[in-house]
Order: sequence, then structure tokens, then C-alpha cells
Amino acid sequence: YNGVEPRHLEHVVRLHRRLIDRALATGDGVPYAEAATYFGGVNEQIRALEKLLKAGRAPETLELAEHFIDGLERRLGDVDDSDGQGGEALGWLAELHLRATEAVRPDPAALARRLLERQLRSELETFSGALERYASVLGEAGIAEYERLAEERWARVPPCGPDPDRHKREPRHAGGDDGERWRITEVMKDIARRYRDVDRLVAVMERDLSHEWRYLEIAQAYRDAGRDDDALAWAERGAAAFPPETLWPLRQFLIEE
Repeated sequence: YNGVEPRHLEHVVRLHRRLIDRALATGDGVPYAEAATYFGGVNEQIRALEKLLKAGRAPETLELAEHFIDGLERRLGDVDDSDGQGGEALGWLAELHLRATEAVRPDPAALARRLLERQLRSELETFSGALERYASVLGEAGIAEYERLAEERWARVPPCGPDPDRHKREPRHAGGDDGERWRITEVMKDIARRYRDVDRLVAVMERDLSHEWRYLEIAQAYRDAGRDDDALAWAERGAAAFPPETLWPLRQFLIEE
């Protein structure tokens, strides 16, 4: 890589893209018996990007890592990943992306926008916890822009009150049936935790009180902060809002308090 002239570098990047796309191709699907071979090819291309980064080609590595992550997230649904090799590969790529970003030091505001958008659209949470992980690269300006953009998205999220009949219908994800709502909620919780402000954290959590687990989560947050009276009050509110048959974890919490 070190001997490649700048005018030829784009050809090297195109070659990497083709090899990545070839490694990610799943055809009619990848059964469990073939998964190890499939991820062997995927990992070989990640190692190639590691070499590219070590050769001082951080901008190209960053571009290719994002292309790789997008492709792997799209393809994993076609692979029997019972052994979790896909998650390991995504974790490796996420770490590579962070290292390349640290080397490139992109514009903080632009980086904040890219990270938040990736965090909100990734169903596999590859960029989960981005605010903390990339804080040293974002700096104060980038963190401020990240928070501003997150607040804009958060303002569009309507509150949800208790839904006592939820358990009678088809079960849904504990975070709600809207994946993007769940992801922006996690972003806002990350921001609140950064300030070590339990009231700010609870203000995020109470935007969705549709599930008894939400009350338990808030009660646990107050207990962890040493505010047992507030913890007990929220547990009691949850117990009053939902039918008894759904409340065992919340009842256990009440007993302990």
C-alpha cells in the first residue's frame, strides 16, 4: 500500500470494495454448515482493511469500513449465524471504524451527524454507545452538535401512557414496536448518563410508560442513585397501572424496597 501513488489509490479502494462485496454475497442463503466458511471470507477482508489502516491509509479504511458494515448488516439476515460470528465481525469492524476515525480526525459536526444517523438506522446496534466511544474525536463541539441533533429527533417522539391490555395482544419488543423510537430513546439515555443526571435520565424513560418494565427501569435508576423514596414511588405507580398477572418483577422490587 505504501508504494501506491495517490492517483492510483482509487483503484485500490475499488478493488477492496469488490472483494468485500464478493465476500458478503450470500446467494440463496448461507446455512449453518457453511457459516464458518462464509465468515472466514468476511474476516479475511477485515484483516485486509487492518493492513490498509496500518499502512497509513486511514481515510480509505474509514470509507471501506462503513461500506463493509452496511453490507454485512444487510446480509446477516440471510446467514444462519447461530454461533454469533456475525456479531463478532461487526464488533471488529466497529473497532476498526473507531481507530480509522481517530486517525482521520474528521470535522466534529460532520462526524456527529454521521454517527447519529448510523446509530438510528442500524437495527443491529453496531454504533450503539457512539457518544461515549467517539467522545475524544468529537470533542466539545462535536458532542454539542450530536446532542443538538438528538434533541431535534427526540422532540418528534410522542409520549406513551400505560397500556394495561398490552399482554393480551401479540407480544412486542420491550422497547416498543417502533425500532427507531427505541434507538433514539437509547441515544437520549446515553446523553443523560454522560451528565450523571438521574432526573434527566428518568425524563427520557418516562416518555414511554406503555410497559410495566418501564416503571421498573425507572425505579431501578432511582435506587441506583440512592433515592429509595423515588424508587418506591415509581414502583407503586407501575403496580397500580397494570394488572397483577403481569407484575412479578415489579412486585419483587416492591418487596425488596
